[in-house]
Amino acid sequence: MYSRGGLKTVLIRELKGQKGLPELSAYKVLLKEGNVGTVDDFYNSLLPEELYYSHTGGQIVQPLSCVALELRYSSAKPKKTRGNYLVNYFANAESGCFSLFVAGLEQPLTCFSGGCTATAVVFDCFYEEILLVNNSDSPAALKGKGETDAYLHFRRIR
Repeated sequence: MYSRGGLKTVLIRELKGQKGLPELSAYKVLLKEGNVGTVDDFYNSLLPEELYYSHTGGQIVQPLSCVALELRYSSAKPKKTRGNYLVNYFANAESGCFSLFVAGLEQPLTCFSGGCTATAVVFDCFYEEILLVNNSDSPAALKGKGETDAYLHFRRIR
């Protein structure tokens, strides 16, 4: 036993108790319910769906146009279903105001200017519908110079 400042921590050297009953694994339960797939498919389905799009090297983004981004990372094959997403987004621009748009509509309270990072929760959409858009009246120049100048990071949430 270890004690410090009135708090006691007990070191357990051995756990004793009844042995559990042999049951089906979670994977085998899914198979029993009629699902198909390998163990790897099952484990991959447990990973959070995560996508990271970014741009490096500067670009001019016209008014009401989206920032050109490339897929840099995907934790698993993206699901082609509607979902809820936690979205982190960033644009390093000398001018302009950027907003998240979903299915062509500006999302409230997502507008920012300059070089800052923001986070939003977007509900019931396809991730392909979420865009980072120059929401100002004039072109915006992203500052690249070999560094990431814009990104969208999606994490599917339940």
